[in-house]
Amino acid sequence: MSSIYIVDRIEGRYAVCETEKKEMVDIELTNIFGIVKEGKVILKREDGYYVDEEATIKRKDEIKKLMEGMWEE
Repeated sequence: MSSIYIVDRIEGRYAVCETEKKEMVDIELTNIFGIVKEGKVILKREDGYYVDEEATIKRKDEIKKLMEGMWEE
């Protein structure tokens, strides 16, 4: 089973991430496999942390759908 984190921001050598329980945790960038940027989905597995590009794209698309028409009159 894996845990899911969302990168909120990068601070120095750490990715500040939000957990599924809305808690904030710091993960050292050197411990994450992949390119880490704000908004990326990170999975924690037994052997480390990984950027999940597929989940990141899916999350971005879901947010985009929610925002459609938000500022239209």
